[in-house]
Amino acid sequence: MLGSFYLRRGAMADAEAELKAALRLSRQYTPAAINLADLYRQLDREAEGERTLREAIADGPEDAGVHHALGLTLVRLKRLDEAIGELRLAAQLAPEQARYAYVHAVALNSAGRGSEAIAVLKDSPGSPSGRSRDLAGADQLQSPRRGHLRSARLCATVGPHGPDRSQCHSASTRP
Repeated sequence: MLGSFYLRRGAMADAEAELKAALRLSRQYTPAAINLADLYRQLDREAEGERTLREAIADGPEDAGVHHALGLTLVRLKRLDEAIGELRLAAQLAPEQARYAYVHAVALNSAGRGSEAIAVLKDSPGSPSGRSRDLAGADQLQSPRRGHLRSARLCATVGPHGPDRSQCHSASTRP
């Protein structure tokens, strides 16, 4: 897509024109909406990015990527409660995308909802290797509940040598 090419090269005006043209041709072409919202992020025009993503959702409400992008936009706009809803929906629409569950958990944790964040991470149906990789960075989360984060990392290790669900539950409920 020519708009993405211009975006990577830093030709913002050309990228914007091409991405808007792509959306005029097909409003359901969500990669163009996501890339246009990202361009607006880079130009510090988040409100336009939000509008673009909401229009894309109106045309295709089942696209997890658009909900994820809108959630990230809302985080940057400091509307965390709305962001959490969009991030949760993205994770529900595409449960195979472990990264969506991880970002949802980070947003929950940022809102002081660490226990919910741990539950999201433990219940994520994403691949065990993806969950382990994502949880390896969990120490970067600023939370008074670091014990919960350690237990989530423990619970991400599944297989013959990993903990069973009862061990995960008991580890996450310890102070």
